Amino acid sequence: MNLWIINQYADGPEGQATRDFDRAKILVEKGHQVTIFSSGFSQYHLTEKHDYAGTKYKIDSPSGVRFIWIKSFAYKKNNWRRYVNMILFAWQAYWIARSIEGNPDVIIGTSVHPLNALAGKFLASYKKARFFFAVTDLWPETLVDMGIIGKYSPITLLMRRLEKYLYNKAEKILTVLPYAHEYIEGMGIEKSKVIWISNGVEMDYYSSIKKYQGGSTNNLTLMYIGGHAPHLGLDVIIDAAAILQKGNKNNVRIIMIGSGVEKKRLMEKTSALKLNNIEFRDPVPKPEVYKSMEEADVLVCHFRDLPLLKYGTSMFKIFDYLASGRPIIYGVNGKNNPVKEAGAGITIEPDNAEILASTILEFASMDPKERSEMGSKGPLYVEKNYSIAVLAAKLEEVL
Repeated sequence: MNLWIINQYADGPEGQATRDFDRAKILVEKGHQVTIFSSGFSQYHLTEKHDYAGTKYKIDSPSGVRFIWIKSFAYKKNNWRRYVNMILFAWQAYWIARSIEGNPDVIIGTSVHPLNALAGKFLASYKKARFFFAVTDLWPETLVDMGIIGKYSPITLLMRRLEKYLYNKAEKILTVLPYAHEYIEGMGIEKSKVIWISNGVEMDYYSSIKKYQGGSTNNLTLMYIGGHAPHLGLDVIIDAAAILQKGNKNNVRIIMIGSGVEKKRLMEKTSALKLNNIEFRDPVPKPEVYKSMEEADVLVCHFRDLPLLKYGTSMFKIFDYLASGRPIIYGVNGKNNPVKEAGAGITIEPDNAEILASTILEFASMDPKERSEMGSKGPLYVEKNYSIAVLAAKLEEVL
């Protein structure tokens, strides 16, 4: 099998968005060929990752997975330049991929954003390959629910037409959301075309993590790892920290690791509130995340209570959290709940700082053995259900 993937935001082994690489590595080990077309411009650091030596793209092959890194239009803010970046990447990916020798059997076009998938559809027609549409976010539905664009705006209506076109033209629709078929069926698409292959975790990244013994009876470290984006509602963590500090609960410290458009504002808010119980850190490469997690007693995951959660969630961070063996505070009102299924944490109402603060204190007063036992359920659950090995086998079966 010769598989090509167009995903602007796919990372190699040293990056953060390693899903496609992790699965591709296993497929390559099984004798398949995999090529990933991705942007060399990092959306996390807003910098170019490669030296192109005057060319339009660069090729490398970590673990036998061929990456075509495409030199992309740069941006520094989430403004018009980012939209130009998306449009130009799709255009460049199509024409560069056309020029690459070889005849793929399957081409997967990945959203977000849908222009990736459109480039994949046109390329599949040119290369006479089967076309699969990989849906990681329901655009434009996600943008509408987040209030970024209007329900009946011209851009929304145009994107809905593009979305339906891609659903119809795809042989299979691969989605990371467990209930996305309910949305897609509403557009007249047969349920049999929709295949759920969740995000997951490469368990090898956690093979060296120190086993969690429950921590101290006196102090607690709460950690957040991931993007700092509006839909995640991370103000609730800052507000909970303020409640704890005001109540003189000085035995709790909070570490926030990651980047995103909200980080600067959150740091400024922390400073304005004169909070001394929060530390912000830069993001770390996926293979090194476990080293940071070793400091944590509890990991926190939060998502604003938005309508789109009725189709379920599949956040990378929650599978990493589960693999770490640390207990989790899960403030997500999704239709699915892997933390509850694993028994590896406490689920709380989102957007409620008072409840988050009281849950943090509940963990702080918990016997270390109880914290350890709760966290230990995560790795067992995630390895059985959401390990990259399991998910790569499912993808191979679909292909």
